[in-house]
Amino acid sequence: MHTPGPWAVDHGNTDGHIKSLAYVESERYRTPTVARYDMAADSVTYEERIANAHLIAAAPELLASLEFVAKWFVMREGKGERFPSQLTDSVKAAIAKAKGETP
Repeated sequence: MHTPGPWAVDHGNTDGHIKSLAYVESERYRTPTVARYDMAADSVTYEERIANAHLIAAAPELLASLEFVAKWFVMREGKGERFPSQLTDSVKAAIAKAKGETP
């Protein structure tokens, strides 16, 4: 089970190193960093680093949305509707990957 959100992104400059962090924030605390990029140690561009941090921060909501879609598919298929297997398989695969499982 992943750490519940909301997740946030912070960009900073410490010790001359520009860093981006994805972390979980609540009213009382910040959890340890989920992902970190250090421009001095990485060949990742500034724009790519920021985009990666935002993608990581959005991951819990993306997973919840895909789980909702998967349940909707099952409900609609129970009523006789059919969906392309490429679509349903990709949703199942993404959910499994996010959970560290195999589809």
